[in-house]
Amino acid sequence: MNQQKEYINHLFIKKNAIKYFNKLKIENNLSDEYSIRIEAKGALGAPFEYALRFEKIPKKNDLQLLIDGLKVILDPESAYNLKHCIIDYIDNGTEKGFIFNNPNQTKSCGGSCNCSSQ
Repeated sequence: MNQQKEYINHLFIKKNAIKYFNKLKIENNLSDEYSIRIEAKGALGAPFEYALRFEKIPKKNDLQLLIDGLKVILDPESAYNLKHCIIDYIDNGTEKGFIFNNPNQTKSCGGSCNCSSQ
């Protein structure tokens, strides 16, 4: 089985998150050549640290996905750590940010993250 296809079926990005990623691209004047890099890194037993940023050129071993029109880049470690993860974005007046509902997370870390362009 194609490794890319396997992960696209196991990483879910909700519509609110996709809309917000697209809004950030527009606000930062980024062309369609840019993808969102999603990282989930952590030491054994420690909570994952999530990072989001826009990148134009993927690295050699990166997975490149297209999820509901959103171009996503994952390094192999993050692809493994994000398997079955659901990413959402909320802005309800009391909470604002990206939420990672990740069954691979060993401890709670708050789950929100900021996005930057690079």
